[in-house]
Amino acid sequence: MITPKDSQAAMIFARAFGTLSDPNRLLILKALGSEEKPVNRIAIDLGLSQPLVSHHLAALKAGGLVKAKKAGSFVFYSVSTEKIAALVNNLEDALEDISKNIELTTFPQPVPRFMGRGRRGRRWM
Repeated sequence: MITPKDSQAAMIFARAFGTLSDPNRLLILKALGSEEKPVNRIAIDLGLSQPLVSHHLAALKAGGLVKAKKAGSFVFYSVSTEKIAALVNNLEDALEDISKNIELTTFPQPVPRFMGRGRRGRRWM
């Protein structure tokens, strides 16, 4: 029987993995590893723009996966616990096994163009 505690754990689990659903967020967690880094260092390491990294770090922080520490004009980020760093490494190992069993495709899948009648009676593609 499913208890309310199980339901709450499932919601937390789903939220955490929803936060991890963006590839850039996984790359950021991997880049952090067990170190503390400022946003600009993460951006340089990953070849991403600083605003994009800041955006993803905000989502990771809201999801409880990273923590921030302000030092002067810099904000240093790190994984919230060592278990998060271990989780990313374990996921990476598991994905190697999963990738052997699935065919990777580009996401998102192309959306078929609408072939109906437009507002003026013309077809549009």
